[in-house]
Amino acid sequence: MKTDSTFILIVLALVLATHIIVRAASAEDIDDIAERAKAAPASGNTHESVQILTEHISRAPSAALYFQRGVAYAAKNMVDSAMKDFDKAISMDDTQPSYYFKRGVTRYRQGDFPNALHDLGATIDLEPTNLNAVAYRARVLFKLHRPAKALADLLTAIEKSPNSSALHRLKGDILSANGNFQEAVKDYDRAIELGASDAAVYNNRSVALANLGKVKQAMEDILRTMEVVESPRSSLKPSPFAGSPW
Repeated sequence: MKTDSTFILIVLALVLATHIIVRAASAEDIDDIAERAKAAPASGNTHESVQILTEHISRAPSAALYFQRGVAYAAKNMVDSAMKDFDKAISMDDTQPSYYFKRGVTRYRQGDFPNALHDLGATIDLEPTNLNAVAYRARVLFKLHRPAKALADLLTAIEKSPNSSALHRLKGDILSANGNFQEAVKDYDRAIELGASDAAVYNNRSVALANLGKVKQAMEDILRTMEVVESPRSSLKPSPFAGSPW
């Protein structure tokens, strides 16, 4: 009887040790797993990322792996699956700003602005230097018809990063959409001075210029817009003399 009990204890100890070893190894390899999952789509197999992550989640679930699988689902436009994984990651670890940021951006793209505002606010609370989160929150605030707060966010961000062409362009977009075309042109000019050269910046500056009655300059920007073939947005608004740049 004693021999049987000893044998059972040994088996249980081995099972427990194996379980601990598997989980520890998986925790150490999370970064490597994530990198493999990120690299998988480059091989032409868009399902491989999810497969890799699902396999490892089944063995050793972690917030980081759920988050990475959520990113993979979002890239495949499987929004419901992505949101479930982001929710799971945050429920397991609510201290990671990147989890809130990615969920907030996904919600923004789906038009869920109130919840996007919450997630982006949580991102900024955890990581005040995340200017991408500030820029997205400004977009959300504008969509929620709070342009003054959106501009306040951008001004704070620009104070911290005055040489960001993206922030100046976004500020120009909000000013232009709010009817402040004169100031918008100044920000578009500044964005271009800082290196912005995509179609959107010229396209949207032409909106502001046209609304100021500067048709010749607006047309020059339209020509620049059409010349910039790198940006897919160049074909979206070829004649922007009316309406919002967004």
